[in-house]
Amino acid sequence: MPTSSAPRTRGTSSARALFLLFAGLARTVKAVDCLEAVIISDDASYAAARACTTIDGSLFVDPNYEGVVSIRLAQLAKVGGGIFVERTKNLRCLDLPELISVNGSFSVENNEKIRSINVAKLNSIDGSLTVRNNDKLPSVVFPALTSVGGSLVVADNTILNCAGFPVLTSVGG
Repeated sequence: MPTSSAPRTRGTSSARALFLLFAGLARTVKAVDCLEAVIISDDASYAAARACTTIDGSLFVDPNYEGVVSIRLAQLAKVGGGIFVERTKNLRCLDLPELISVNGSFSVENNEKIRSINVAKLNSIDGSLTVRNNDKLPSVVFPALTSVGGSLVVADNTILNCAGFPVLTSVGG
């Protein structure tokens, strides 16, 4: 995993300049394109990631970031690399409501408490999609997903009783 946690952005020297911090609350000032990998590893990097509309590299959730129970990136529409949410201890919800495409792989694996994945608009993943070993995940639905360029693996999720891909027409490998 890359070591940088604050995303470089177009039009600003620091992602921290995008936020006004007052009494522990972050308020978005401007949406930006993030130019490299984004690693959500603490509250500051999560706040910076919330401003990203695109990420040119990959998105990682650091498994050592135990202070977060929900990740909501409401503006994120495209990821140029992959998305990797793996081995988290307290994360319960991954909410990417505006995400449309992932140019790499999308992996949600070995998360102890994840219960919800929201990717309502995601229509294409160029790499593989893996949802595996998430013991608290009851269902996973990708309502707009039409194509996965690589393999599709949904396995070993202890209480999973529903996996839905209603418009999926193409799986590559």
